[in-house]
Amino acid sequence: MKVYEIILGIILIGMTQLSQIPADIEVKDVVVESDYSDTEENNTATESGCHCTERSEAATESDDSDTEVSDVTTESDDSDTEISDAAIEVDEQENMEWLESDEEWEDRSTKSNSTLEVTIERTDYSIYNEDGLTMAIIYYDRPVVSGDTVAAEKITEFFEKEEQDWFAGTGRLLDFPGNDYDNLFDCFLGRVADMRGKYGDEDVAVEPGLYSLESRIMYMDDNILSILQIKEKRAERGGHYYYGCTFDLHTGELLELTDLDISAEDIRNIFSKDKYLDHFSEMSEDYIVVAYEEEFDMTYQFYVDKKYLYLLDNTVEKYNDGIIYRIDEAGELVTLRYVVEREDNKNRIYSRIITKDGALW
Repeated sequence: MKVYEIILGIILIGMTQLSQIPADIEVKDVVVESDYSDTEENNTATESGCHCTERSEAATESDDSDTEVSDVTTESDDSDTEISDAAIEVDEQENMEWLESDEEWEDRSTKSNSTLEVTIERTDYSIYNEDGLTMAIIYYDRPVVSGDTVAAEKITEFFEKEEQDWFAGTGRLLDFPGNDYDNLFDCFLGRVADMRGKYGDEDVAVEPGLYSLESRIMYMDDNILSILQIKEKRAERGGHYYYGCTFDLHTGELLELTDLDISAEDIRNIFSKDKYLDHFSEMSEDYIVVAYEEEFDMTYQFYVDKKYLYLLDNTVEKYNDGIIYRIDEAGELVTLRYVVEREDNKNRIYSRIITKDGALW
């Protein structure tokens, strides 16, 4: 079946215009690299009796003092117009980072088409002490598809099973290289208990443990449903990782990159324009990427919205967290990072474009 013309249109436009990029434009290599040996953390959860391994989030921060532009006004001798460098800088910065608005959050929490409705329901097992201080933020956002179709039933069952796995500390979202443990959730709980004993509840409450799966409905029409999932896992250290689930709403089956008529060769060609992302240059024909001698299957690692295709990279080959690659209209890659901002009982996605200097934040 020929499917998903809107997605194919995006990709074809990108691939066509990609070939028009001048050959003499050289992409500057990014300088921040993660060392696999430095991104693993071994901690013993004494109360749970398990030995947990996590990849740490590198403390790579950009120095705002090096990037600020002073308020200098440039005056033209023959014009009354004054151009503020600071104003230009602010405008550019707004295009580089943005916070999900309330309207966007509402739109991504509920969507419908002619026959189905999708909502996000949260199961929350957060931990509080006797004084009401938050010790750990624990939840799973479960998409629920309502409608009298086989596809609706299959998709809802998919996320019900995934939620069960999430709180059992196993399954797709916790299947990553280096994870040899039967129940990562139990390990996490043990480490939170260790933190409370080591630092005290008041200090832990400043930056509580985190075991969360945040979901957004990024696109829905009569043919497809595309979900973005953001996994955040933190005890003393942690990280952000991204997962995509795009479904055929006629069958309820997960779509693969092959269903979008984008081949591994297409992806290799796109990523070849950025020398730093060379770990994609050897992607196999079945979408396998090798990083640190481990295989990562990119078959389902994507989502779409109304305009773009997004590839989700959890290899931490070049960065110390998961990374999102957006393919824009010009066929160029835009590198993104999402984190969940939690303030005033609101969860909003904070997005930032990662520049060629490699600084995450």
